[in-house]
Amino acid sequence: MRRMLTTFVLVFITWLMLTYNLHTGSIILGIVISLAITVICRHLLSKDTPRIILHPKRWVAFIVYICFMVYVEIVSHIDVMKRIITGKVRPAIVEIPVEFKTTLGKTLLGNSITLTPGTLTVNATEDDRFFIHTIGYKKNHNIGGTINRFGRRVIG
Repeated sequence: MRRMLTTFVLVFITWLMLTYNLHTGSIILGIVISLAITVICRHLLSKDTPRIILHPKRWVAFIVYICFMVYVEIVSHIDVMKRIITGKVRPAIVEIPVEFKTTLGKTLLGNSITLTPGTLTVNATEDDRFFIHTIGYKKNHNIGGTINRFGRRVIG
């Protein structure tokens, strides 16, 4: 029940931030949509989700993580533009270990890698490994390592 309440509150707060509208009709619609999303997604929640999400230290870590991801995005966009202009593309599929044990952590890592330009999470195995497609292969490059490190501060 606590997991569902946490999800409802987070979805409803997101609704309010996205709509930026406090009219009665919008609030009622937000409650209905938030309830529907909570009921549909209830099987996706883990036992640790409320503990992780509601901890104040995690919020600070999440803000730092977002800042880090914005920096990585900018650097990656510049790298992809250089590769397009120069034609120096070295595509490869690389295997990386996943250091997260929770589903939430693995999802954070996979999405963060996929959102970064020039990389794509192709496969996630049961034994905690990801296969990543990259357009800029370097032999000693640690794809996902930094994201793994920063993400552990957010998820634990």
